Amino acid sequence: MIEKVNLSDKFSQIHDHWNPRIAGSVNNFHVKIVKIKGEFVWHHRQ
Repeated sequence: MIEKVNLSDKFSQIHDHWNPRIAGSVNNFHVKIVKIKGEFVWHHRQ
């Protein structure tokens, strides 16, 4: 059975910045979330 995860609830449990936490897992891979401080600029190569 698939377990649903409420991301809003998981984010509300994080109080520190730059410390990744495991929110759940999919196909034996961890899904991590992190709270960041300041502006995040997404970097990609072309």
